[in-house]
Order: sequence, then structure tokens, then C-alpha cells
Amino acid sequence: MLELLPQEVAQQPLDDIRDWWQHIERWRARQCLKYDTQSESIKPQAVIEAIWRLTKGDAYVTSDVGPAPDVRRALLPPLISRVAGLTPAVSARWALACQRLWA
Repeated sequence: MLELLPQEVAQQPLDDIRDWWQHIERWRARQCLKYDTQSESIKPQAVIEAIWRLTKGDAYVTSDVGPAPDVRRALLPPLISRVAGLTPAVSARWALACQRLWA
């Protein structure tokens, strides 16, 4: 598939994708990932950036939102999956037993 993609892109008429690129440029113009770096409160983005710097990009960050609890129930043994309050950090530690984790 990756070998065919450049061929497909080369055959795509520019007029067909011009609208799409204009839409992408409007998204970029919003700069939606910017945040107030001078705030007195610690922003989540700043925490992630600090972790990225300290680990040189070699970090796994987890949260307890979305389907994560369902995934843990599916992957962990029944006894463990029934333990109340099993946090994402515990799940990550279990899954990545050979790696150093920060919690």
C-alpha cells in the first residue's frame, strides 16, 4: 500500500485536492494548539511538554478517558480487572513491565 500511495498522489489532479488543502490551511491559521504559557496555573499542555523534554520523547502518557477501562478489562485477568480503582498508570506498568514509568 505504501508503495502505491506515491503513484496515486502523482495521478491526482491538483484541482481535486485544492479545496482540501485550503481547508487544512484554515485549520493551521487558527493555531489551535497554542496555549497561555504565562498562566499562573499549570496547563496540561505544559506538563506534556515537560515530560517530552525530560524523557527525550520516550514516554507513554495515559489518561482514564474514552475506552481505556474497557481495554483494561479485556486485557487483564478477571481477578485484576475487578479491582476497583485500577488506574491507567497501573495498567501501563503492567503492560510495560520492562520499562521505567513515571506516575
